Amino acid sequence: MLAREITDKQGDSPKIFRILPNPGGEGYICFMANKQYWERPRELEEYRFKCGHCNDWTNSREGLQSYAPNGHLCAWVYICPRCQEPNYFKGADKEVQQPVPRVGRDIPNLEETDVGKLYEEARKAHSAGAHTACTMCCRII
Repeated sequence: MLAREITDKQGDSPKIFRILPNPGGEGYICFMANKQYWERPRELEEYRFKCGHCNDWTNSREGLQSYAPNGHLCAWVYICPRCQEPNYFKGADKEVQQPVPRVGRDIPNLEETDVGKLYEEARKAHSAGAHTACTMCCRII
């Protein structure tokens, strides 16, 4: 069986479900058409990334993966082994990451000063995609 669609006509709006063979093993997966399907947490292919929470380079195998309605892998959540926080990746080559790792580097003995706080705020703003806020922090520095 390659793929099959089932229409549930109960209720106000019909729901279309797609049934596909489970790429990860036995059985089938079922999800609403045009929606992603997330698997249960499990061991994934090892992936090296810079964590968007602790800003540390790490390798992880723990997480979840998602299938698009066509049955192709489309998103992953890897758990950082250092801080235990989730990092979301999407795209064929995991090119989009949320949260984005902070730009720049940590500067020792700067953290407790006002300039250090502004520097960290600028790094966080840039990572969140708030480029105007980042620019304003940098101008104050």
